[in-house]
Amino acid sequence: MKKYYRIGEIAKLYGIGPDSLRYYEDMGILSPIRGKNGYRMYRVDNIWKLNVIRDLRNKEVPMEQIRQYLNGTRRVADTKELFHQGILEINRRIQELLDLRQDCERCYHNMDANASVPLDGALRLVEEPRRYVAYLDIQQTGYNTDEYDMMVKRLQNEHAHFPLIGNSGKGAVLSQEEVRNGRYDRFIGVFFTVSVPVDPDTYLPEGLYLTTYYHGGYENTARLIPQMLQYAQEHGYRLAGNVLEIYALDIHETAHPEEFVTKLQFRVEPVEPAHPGTQEGETLGTVPDFSK
Repeated sequence: MKKYYRIGEIAKLYGIGPDSLRYYEDMGILSPIRGKNGYRMYRVDNIWKLNVIRDLRNKEVPMEQIRQYLNGTRRVADTKELFHQGILEINRRIQELLDLRQDCERCYHNMDANASVPLDGALRLVEEPRRYVAYLDIQQTGYNTDEYDMMVKRLQNEHAHFPLIGNSGKGAVLSQEEVRNGRYDRFIGVFFTVSVPVDPDTYLPEGLYLTTYYHGGYENTARLIPQMLQYAQEHGYRLAGNVLEIYALDIHETAHPEEFVTKLQFRVEPVEPAHPGTQEGETLGTVPDFSK
Protein backbone atom coordinates (compact mmCIF):
# COMPACT_ATOMS: atom_id res chain seq x y z
CA MET A 1 0.00 0.00 0.00
CA LYS A 2 1.28 3.45 -0.87
CA LYS A 3 2.47 5.66 1.99
CA TYR A 4 2.44 8.91 0.02
CA TYR A 5 0.09 10.46 -2.51
CA ARG A 6 0.74 13.34 -4.87
CA ILE A 7 -1.45 16.44 -4.75
CA GLY A 8 -3.16 15.53 -8.03
CA GLU A 9 -4.10 12.07 -6.74
CA ILE A 10 -5.61 13.50 -3.53
CA ALA A 11 -7.45 16.21 -5.44
CA LYS A 12 -8.97 13.63 -7.78
CA LEU A 13 -9.90 11.26 -4.95
CA TYR A 14 -11.72 13.95 -2.97
CA GLY A 15 -13.07 15.94 -5.87
CA ILE A 16 -11.44 19.15 -4.68
CA GLY A 17 -9.00 21.48 -6.39
CA PRO A 18 -5.30 21.61 -5.64
CA ASP A 19 -5.83 25.18 -4.43
CA SER A 20 -8.02 23.87 -1.60
CA LEU A 21 -5.29 21.49 -0.51
CA ARG A 22 -2.76 24.32 -0.54
CA TYR A 23 -5.24 26.39 1.51
CA TYR A 24 -5.46 23.63 4.13
CA GLU A 25 -1.67 23.58 4.19
CA ASP A 26 -1.51 27.35 4.70
CA MET A 27 -3.95 26.98 7.60
CA GLY A 28 -1.67 24.45 9.23
CA ILE A 29 -4.14 21.57 8.92
CA LEU A 30 -2.13 19.48 6.43
CA SER A 31 1.64 19.06 6.42
CA PRO A 32 2.79 17.48 3.15
CA ILE A 33 6.41 16.75 2.45
CA ARG A 34 8.26 17.55 -0.75
CA GLY A 35 9.34 14.71 -3.02
CA LYS A 36 12.63 14.63 -4.89
CA ASN A 37 10.93 16.27 -7.87
CA GLY A 38 9.48 19.06 -5.70
CA TYR A 39 5.89 17.75 -5.73
CA ARG A 40 3.84 17.87 -2.55
CA MET A 41 3.43 14.40 -1.13
CA TYR A 42 0.66 13.65 1.35
CA ARG A 43 1.12 10.94 3.94
CA VAL A 44 -1.55 8.33 4.61
CA ASP A 45 -2.09 9.84 8.07
CA ASN A 46 -3.22 13.07 6.36
CA ILE A 47 -6.17 11.25 4.80
CA TRP A 48 -8.27 11.06 7.97
CA LYS A 49 -8.02 14.84 8.30
CA LEU A 50 -9.40 15.26 4.79
CA ASN A 51 -12.27 12.94 5.71
CA VAL A 52 -13.04 15.05 8.78
CA ILE A 53 -12.81 18.27 6.79
CA ARG A 54 -15.20 16.90 4.16
CA ASP A 55 -17.75 15.76 6.76
CA LEU A 56 -17.65 19.01 8.72
CA ARG A 57 -17.80 21.18 5.60
CA ASN A 58 -20.87 19.20 4.52
CA LYS A 59 -22.36 20.35 7.84
CA GLU A 60 -21.19 23.89 6.95
CA VAL A 61 -18.80 24.18 9.87
CA PRO A 62 -16.50 27.18 9.17
CA MET A 63 -12.93 26.35 8.20
CA GLU A 64 -11.43 28.30 11.10
CA GLN A 65 -13.50 26.27 13.53
CA ILE A 66 -12.36 23.06 11.77
CA ARG A 67 -8.72 24.19 12.04
CA GLN A 68 -9.06 24.77 15.78
CA TYR A 69 -10.78 21.42 16.17
CA LEU A 70 -8.17 19.43 14.23
CA ASN A 71 -5.21 21.18 15.80
CA GLY A 72 -6.58 20.94 19.34
CA THR A 73 -6.87 18.15 21.88
CA ARG A 74 -10.02 16.75 20.20
CA ARG A 75 -11.60 14.93 23.07
CA VAL A 76 -15.09 13.45 22.77
CA ALA A 77 -16.42 16.44 24.68
CA ASP A 78 -14.89 18.75 22.06
CA THR A 79 -16.57 16.86 19.24
CA LYS A 80 -19.93 16.97 21.03
CA GLU A 81 -19.53 20.72 21.59
CA LEU A 82 -18.76 21.18 17.89
CA PHE A 83 -22.06 19.55 16.97
CA HIS A 84 -23.89 21.45 19.73
CA GLN A 85 -22.71 24.74 18.24
CA GLY A 86 -23.78 23.47 14.83
CA ILE A 87 -27.28 22.76 16.14
CA LEU A 88 -27.50 26.29 17.58
CA GLU A 89 -26.43 27.79 14.25
CA ILE A 90 -28.95 25.67 12.34
CA ASN A 91 -31.72 26.76 14.72
CA ARG A 92 -30.73 30.39 14.17
CA ARG A 93 -30.89 29.94 10.40
CA ILE A 94 -34.22 28.12 10.65
CA GLN A 95 -35.62 31.09 12.58
CA GLU A 96 -34.28 33.45 9.92
CA LEU A 97 -36.06 31.40 7.25
CA LEU A 98 -39.29 31.33 9.28
CA ASP A 99 -39.10 35.12 9.67
CA LEU A 100 -38.45 35.45 5.94
CA ARG A 101 -41.44 33.23 5.15
CA GLN A 102 -43.63 35.28 7.47
CA ASP A 103 -42.49 38.46 5.73
CA CYS A 104 -43.24 36.96 2.29
CA GLU A 105 -46.67 35.85 3.50
CA ARG A 106 -47.38 39.34 4.82
CA CYS A 107 -46.40 40.89 1.48
CA TYR A 108 -48.51 38.34 -0.41
CA HIS A 109 -51.60 38.97 1.71
CA ASN A 110 -51.07 42.75 1.60
CA MET A 111 -50.99 42.69 -2.19
CA ASP A 112 -54.02 40.42 -2.29
CA ALA A 113 -55.95 42.78 -0.01
CA ASN A 114 -54.80 45.91 -1.85
CA ALA A 115 -55.89 44.47 -5.20
CA SER A 116 -59.42 44.02 -3.84
CA VAL A 117 -60.04 47.39 -2.18
CA PRO A 118 -63.22 49.24 -3.24
CA LEU A 119 -62.43 51.25 -6.37
CA ASP A 120 -65.92 52.55 -6.98
CA GLY A 121 -64.86 56.17 -6.59
CA ALA A 122 -66.83 56.55 -3.37
CA LEU A 123 -65.66 58.87 -0.62
CA ARG A 124 -65.76 57.30 2.82
CA LEU A 125 -65.33 58.66 6.32
CA VAL A 126 -63.05 56.20 8.10
CA GLU A 127 -62.16 56.20 11.78
CA GLU A 128 -58.42 55.54 11.84
CA PRO A 129 -56.37 54.55 14.90
CA ARG A 130 -53.10 56.22 15.77
CA ARG A 131 -50.52 54.96 13.25
CA TYR A 132 -46.86 55.17 14.19
CA VAL A 133 -44.51 55.97 11.35
CA ALA A 134 -40.91 56.47 10.34
CA TYR A 135 -40.96 59.92 8.74
CA LEU A 136 -38.60 62.03 6.65
CA ASP A 137 -39.43 65.72 6.85
CA ILE A 138 -38.43 67.63 3.71
CA GLN A 139 -40.59 70.73 4.08
CA GLN A 140 -37.60 72.98 3.39
CA THR A 141 -36.92 71.53 -0.05
CA GLY A 142 -40.02 69.57 -1.05
CA TYR A 143 -39.97 66.99 -3.83
CA ASN A 144 -42.15 65.66 -6.61
CA THR A 145 -43.39 62.15 -7.38
CA ASP A 146 -40.38 61.24 -9.55
CA GLU A 147 -38.05 61.67 -6.58
CA TYR A 148 -39.97 59.38 -4.22
CA ASP A 149 -37.49 56.49 -4.23
CA MET A 150 -34.60 58.84 -3.52
CA MET A 151 -36.48 60.20 -0.51
CA VAL A 152 -37.28 56.66 0.64
CA LYS A 153 -33.58 55.78 0.54
CA ARG A 154 -32.83 58.80 2.73
CA LEU A 155 -35.52 57.65 5.14
CA GLN A 156 -34.03 54.15 5.25
CA ASN A 157 -30.57 55.59 5.89
CA GLU A 158 -31.90 57.51 8.89
CA HIS A 159 -33.80 54.59 10.35
CA ALA A 160 -33.88 50.92 9.37
CA HIS A 161 -34.56 49.23 6.06
CA PHE A 162 -38.27 49.16 5.25
CA PRO A 163 -39.37 46.89 2.40
CA LEU A 164 -41.07 48.57 -0.54
CA ILE A 165 -42.52 45.56 -2.35
CA GLY A 166 -45.79 44.43 -0.81
CA ASN A 167 -45.74 47.21 1.78
CA SER A 168 -49.11 48.94 1.93
CA GLY A 169 -47.97 51.41 4.58
CA LYS A 170 -45.66 53.54 2.44
CA GLY A 171 -46.71 57.00 1.39
CA ALA A 172 -46.09 60.70 0.95
CA VAL A 173 -47.45 63.86 2.55
CA LEU A 174 -48.98 66.86 0.76
CA SER A 175 -49.23 69.97 2.91
CA GLN A 176 -52.72 71.32 3.40
CA GLU A 177 -51.46 74.81 2.53
CA GLU A 178 -50.31 73.61 -0.92
CA VAL A 179 -53.56 71.73 -1.40
CA ARG A 180 -55.64 74.79 -0.54
CA ASN A 181 -53.60 76.68 -3.15
CA GLY A 182 -54.43 74.06 -5.77
CA ARG A 183 -50.99 72.42 -5.94
CA TYR A 184 -50.96 68.64 -5.67
CA ASP A 185 -47.50 67.56 -6.89
CA ARG A 186 -45.16 68.90 -4.22
CA PHE A 187 -44.65 66.71 -1.18
CA ILE A 188 -43.23 67.69 2.19
CA GLY A 189 -42.43 64.23 3.55
CA VAL A 190 -42.39 60.47 3.08
CA PHE A 191 -43.30 57.82 5.63
CA PHE A 192 -43.66 54.15 6.44
CA THR A 193 -46.12 52.88 9.00
CA VAL A 194 -44.39 50.74 11.64
CA SER A 195 -45.66 48.24 14.19
CA VAL A 196 -43.02 49.27 16.75
CA PRO A 197 -42.67 53.06 17.17
CA VAL A 198 -39.41 54.52 15.87
CA ASP A 199 -40.24 57.65 17.85
CA PRO A 200 -43.26 57.75 20.20
CA ASP A 201 -43.99 61.33 19.11
CA THR A 202 -44.04 60.55 15.38
CA TYR A 203 -47.40 59.24 14.22
CA LEU A 204 -50.44 59.86 12.07
CA PRO A 205 -53.05 61.12 14.52
CA GLU A 206 -56.10 59.01 15.21
CA GLY A 207 -59.37 60.46 14.06
CA LEU A 208 -61.89 60.70 11.27
CA TYR A 209 -60.35 60.55 7.79
CA LEU A 210 -62.04 61.27 4.49
CA THR A 211 -60.75 58.44 2.30
CA THR A 212 -60.87 57.19 -1.26
CA TYR A 213 -58.94 54.78 -3.49
CA TYR A 214 -58.16 55.00 -7.17
CA HIS A 215 -56.60 52.96 -9.97
CA GLY A 216 -54.16 54.43 -12.45
CA GLY A 217 -51.57 57.20 -12.62
CA TYR A 218 -50.95 59.87 -10.02
CA GLU A 219 -52.60 62.57 -12.09
CA ASN A 220 -55.78 61.27 -10.47
CA THR A 221 -54.66 62.85 -7.19
CA ALA A 222 -55.09 66.34 -8.66
CA ARG A 223 -58.55 65.34 -9.90
CA LEU A 224 -59.79 63.77 -6.69
CA ILE A 225 -58.53 66.10 -3.96
CA PRO A 226 -60.78 69.02 -5.02
CA GLN A 227 -63.73 66.61 -5.01
CA MET A 228 -62.79 65.47 -1.51
CA LEU A 229 -62.49 69.04 -0.24
CA GLN A 230 -65.87 69.92 -1.75
CA TYR A 231 -67.43 66.82 -0.19
CA ALA A 232 -66.01 67.74 3.23
CA GLN A 233 -67.36 71.30 2.96
CA GLU A 234 -70.80 70.17 1.86
CA HIS A 235 -71.04 67.74 4.76
CA GLY A 236 -69.95 70.15 7.47
CA TYR A 237 -66.29 69.16 7.82
CA ARG A 238 -63.04 71.02 7.47
CA LEU A 239 -59.57 69.89 6.49
CA ALA A 240 -57.70 69.22 9.74
CA GLY A 241 -54.41 67.75 8.54
CA ASN A 242 -52.11 67.22 5.65
CA VAL A 243 -53.14 65.01 2.74
CA LEU A 244 -51.74 61.47 2.71
CA GLU A 245 -51.05 59.73 -0.59
CA ILE A 246 -50.56 56.07 0.33
CA TYR A 247 -49.19 53.69 -2.29
CA ALA A 248 -51.02 50.39 -1.84
CA LEU A 249 -49.76 49.08 -5.20
CA ASP A 250 -47.30 51.05 -7.28
CA ILE A 251 -44.30 50.72 -9.58
CA HIS A 252 -42.57 48.50 -7.03
CA GLU A 253 -45.21 45.79 -7.59
CA THR A 254 -46.26 46.34 -11.21
CA ALA A 255 -45.00 47.95 -14.40
CA HIS A 256 -48.58 48.68 -15.49
CA PRO A 257 -49.98 51.99 -14.18
CA GLU A 258 -53.53 50.76 -14.67
CA GLU A 259 -52.82 48.29 -11.84
CA PHE A 260 -51.64 50.99 -9.42
CA VAL A 261 -53.82 51.38 -6.33
CA THR A 262 -53.47 54.64 -4.41
CA LYS A 263 -55.21 55.62 -1.20
CA LEU A 264 -55.93 59.30 -0.60
CA GLN A 265 -57.01 60.52 2.80
CA PHE A 266 -56.93 63.48 5.13
CA ARG A 267 -58.17 64.04 8.63
CA VAL A 268 -61.34 66.07 9.01
CA GLU A 269 -63.16 67.72 11.89
CA PRO A 270 -66.65 69.19 12.14
CA VAL A 271 -66.76 72.88 11.35
CA GLU A 272 -67.96 73.43 14.91
CA PRO A 273 -65.17 72.45 17.37
CA ALA A 274 -65.57 68.85 18.49
CA HIS A 275 -63.98 69.58 21.89
CA PRO A 276 -64.57 72.51 24.27
CA GLY A 277 -61.91 75.15 23.89
CA THR A 278 -60.78 74.03 20.42
CA GLN A 279 -60.55 77.05 18.15
CA GLU A 280 -60.93 77.17 14.38
CA GLY A 281 -57.61 76.29 12.79
CA GLU A 282 -56.32 74.35 15.79
CA THR A 283 -55.70 70.63 15.56
CA LEU A 284 -55.94 67.74 17.99
CA GLY A 285 -52.83 65.84 16.84
CA THR A 286 -49.48 66.28 18.54
CA VAL A 287 -47.20 65.79 15.54
CA PRO A 288 -46.66 69.00 13.54
CA ASP A 289 -45.44 67.18 10.44
CA PHE A 290 -48.79 65.48 9.92
CA SER A 291 -51.48 67.44 11.67
CA LYS A 292 -50.78 71.13 11.28
